[in-house]
Amino acid sequence: MKTAKLVKLAVGIVCVWLATTSVADKKPDLNGTWKLNAEKSDFSGGPPPKNFVVHVNIQEPKLRMDVSETTWDDQKQEYSMELTTDGTPVTHQDGQKQISDSARWDGPVLIVEHKETEFSLTRRITLAPDGKFVISKAVFKLPDGESAITEVFERQP
Repeated sequence: MKTAKLVKLAVGIVCVWLATTSVADKKPDLNGTWKLNAEKSDFSGGPPPKNFVVHVNIQEPKLRMDVSETTWDDQKQEYSMELTTDGTPVTHQDGQKQISDSARWDGPVLIVEHKETEFSLTRRITLAPDGKFVISKAVFKLPDGESAITEVFERQP
């Protein structure tokens, strides 16, 4: 009788562990087009961009992000990033600057890092439970200190 209860308990623990492990390891679906909601974002007192749209395409382990942004002072920027989600850095030269970009998963959080000689940016990107929003918490590090912003992007149809 005691053995049967212990077996049931052990099986129950294993089932709970398997269920939580598969949920924790599941990567969210970030594919699609995301538009910044400046009103829900926090730019730490700085001006938000006038427009910021990111198209994400993840086909594990490949990640492609196409970015279109109009800054607060009407500077238009468009660029694409092709990375892998295993943390392998992609490096290139921009004039005299060595630049390194990488992406990796930390459970359900996508971490994207950008490093230059005197500047780095780390984004922790999380999908909201309803799947309609992405929250990007970014930390900028410069020689004279660091700052953080939170950007909220809405999934576009």
